Amino acid sequence: MKINDITVGAVTDVDLDGYTALVTMELQNDVDLPDDAVARLRQTSLLGEKFVSLSAPADGGSGELGDGDVIPLDRTGRNPEVEE
Repeated sequence: MKINDITVGAVTDVDLDGYTALVTMELQNDVDLPDDAVARLRQTSLLGEKFVSLSAPADGGSGELGDGDVIPLDRTGRNPEVEE
């Protein structure tokens, strides 16, 4: 996982709920994100490795992301794949 292209944690588990991935992440203790953070699946280059990019929402956000918090599907996204 990265924030502003800096590694801040790791994906520890991936489960499926139908066609939706449920991703469990572990962040470093000093990561400061609002509890309404946004997660996007990105790639380092056209054919590079994939990673989760985390950011605050455009309005700056509220609260603080903590243990057990969930980023819902409507605040996630991905880049198009080469095949698309």
